[in-house]
Amino acid sequence: METLKTNRDFERVFKQGKSAGHRDLVVLARRGRSKNVRVGFCISRKTGNAVTRNKLRRRLKEIFRETEQSFKPRWEIVVVAKDTSKELSFQALRKLTVKLLTRLKVLASPDDSP
Repeated sequence: METLKTNRDFERVFKQGKSAGHRDLVVLARRGRSKNVRVGFCISRKTGNAVTRNKLRRRLKEIFRETEQSFKPRWEIVVVAKDTSKELSFQALRKLTVKLLTRLKVLASPDDSP
């Protein structure tokens, strides 16, 4: 799994991607050119101070690391964390993230395996 680094990468996902949202989290995804899955995180300053934002980012990165084997190839994903997402437990955040990724059909189902 790689990260989205440039503003152009983020803008491309925001403009061309499909989104699935919840009051705590929004996930946008689009098919990419790279064979790997690329992920970027947007966490506003409204969420809290740097410690709070980094804790939330680390939690999201860990969720993506755990589910990395389940991703279909060639996706670019942006996760937008709302200010209420800092109050979620790790398990609730994981459940919500997987639910939104499944809604976008980014995760491979057991039927998709060759």
